[in-house]
Amino acid sequence: MGQAEVVSERLAYGQFLRNRRSAEFKVDILDRIGDRNLTRWGKSATLFARLIADIEARKPFSLIRLGDGEGNVLFWGSRRSEYPALARYAMDGIWSMMFGREADVSEFDRLYECMVRAVHGSDYLGMSEMDGDELCIGRMCDPSVDGADIRGDLGTAAVWDWISGQALDRIQDGGQVLVNAWIHSALVPDQLRALLNAAGGLSLITCHPGLLDRFVRTFGIQPGRSYLIPSQYSNTGEIPGLIHFPERFEEIEAELIARDLHGEFFLVGAGVVGKAYCDRIKRQGGMAIDAGSMMDVWMGIGVRQYHSREFLEKFRLGVADPPWER
Repeated sequence: MGQAEVVSERLAYGQFLRNRRSAEFKVDILDRIGDRNLTRWGKSATLFARLIADIEARKPFSLIRLGDGEGNVLFWGSRRSEYPALARYAMDGIWSMMFGREADVSEFDRLYECMVRAVHGSDYLGMSEMDGDELCIGRMCDPSVDGADIRGDLGTAAVWDWISGQALDRIQDGGQVLVNAWIHSALVPDQLRALLNAAGGLSLITCHPGLLDRFVRTFGIQPGRSYLIPSQYSNTGEIPGLIHFPERFEEIEAELIARDLHGEFFLVGAGVVGKAYCDRIKRQGGMAIDAGSMMDVWMGIGVRQYHSREFLEKFRLGVADPPWER
């Protein structure tokens, strides 16, 4: 697989999306679902009101968010026969970022199957706004753009491509609410308090052993369980001794399957694998929100470009002084 081949397939895929006029199609679908379209940022209050009502009713649900990493996985499962070099390039990239290792196609296929179940089983489905999609498509179509984030642009654009071909029935039948993929960054302490007051307790899937205790000390809630996973490689630069997917994933899924989770509220921070955890929690009767990198922020650790000092100060939990002053 050469870089020239990857770039050629990037240009071809970008042009395919542009020719299909996916923006107009997306607008039509979003208009059609009416008040279940909460993808605009200003709709977060409406979303949290719905979530609180679900939690108070102890209604099982899964809220997952599809970003560029998830889009890489969905592209692999749906478009790799047409764009094999691009699909492999993207999956090698996201696998290295998440796990710090290489994988074979059987692992890629398995994660894709998990992702498909999670998308179809979700009640709240997060995606980027149309402007972001169109920006990524434009960069993929531009042969003069060198050094672009091919994996990231591809993943972002591939989310709606996959949904439009594989999941429209679920969206249009009234079964899903579409939300902004960045909604996790609106989980400020006041919003967390409202959700946790409704739930009464909290369980986590996280790489941070001390995070559940911070929630307990900050909000005075009843602690549930904390299912620990290895840290994401790109956040630490250290290859974990325990393989997250599939080894640790199988262990946690077996623990979840063995339990009746009715009424149990989870926050999940596990990257591309987190969507499958949310799906399993719902299937066992629980309620799950894909909180992503906010797990790190609540610990006072910045792992994304937008995790500024001000952002960490606003969101971190249970720390006497900011991490940069220790």
